[in-house]
Amino acid sequence: MKNIKLWLIAVPLLSIGCTTDSESTSRIEKTIVLKTGAATAENPLNPYDYAGRAFDVVLDAYSTSRPTSIGAIADGIDATMATIPEISQYPHGQSLTGSVIQIGTLSGSDSHTVLTTALSTSALSSSAKSSFSGFVGSLDTSDDTSYQTIHVYILAYEAEVLNNSSLTAFERQAILTSTSIARYSFYRKKRKDKDWEGSIWAIAGAVYGAQQDVLFGAKMATATGLCHNYNIGY
Repeated sequence: MKNIKLWLIAVPLLSIGCTTDSESTSRIEKTIVLKTGAATAENPLNPYDYAGRAFDVVLDAYSTSRPTSIGAIADGIDATMATIPEISQYPHGQSLTGSVIQIGTLSGSDSHTVLTTALSTSALSSSAKSSFSGFVGSLDTSDDTSYQTIHVYILAYEAEVLNNSSLTAFERQAILTSTSIARYSFYRKKRKDKDWEGSIWAIAGAVYGAQQDVLFGAKMATATGLCHNYNIGY
């Protein structure tokens, strides 16, 4: 992923300043960061933020054990997500059992092709694909970039998506589920587990799965990220 300079963060913020609603959303999101210092990965303005929270809980469950196969990971994620109280009110999505091949394909792709692979069969419009691909391509994943910088950039893009009337509800769901995963995944890398290397693969898994439903997106993100991180299945 190419490095992003701080001035690039201003681009989405400027673009969402076209309407009163967008300005209000941008101000609220800036306030969240200023008050918390990006102390957490949350964005309460993202209606699908529970996807990232579920993703984080499941990864915590794997922090003391190393999975050995894609099938074991799929079964474990399905079982663990069914026990998370804060997402119990949401549909839990389809089982990962039938997606083992796709998990292996995505996790085995390199960082330059994994998103293209995930979007290759996507029902997202070409403009939505282009927008999301541009967002992911501009993420700064270098070691010396602070989580707060990444957090602000993601919040800005989420505000843009929330206020983009040309996107369908389906496209917003897929993109915002994926940006939630991105926030929590990079938070893990920067604040919880320096050895976590699955973020880009988790994002690709999320946008693939979220086209079915939000928590299936979280499941695919977790499985794809874990398999890549532990070099499983390929």
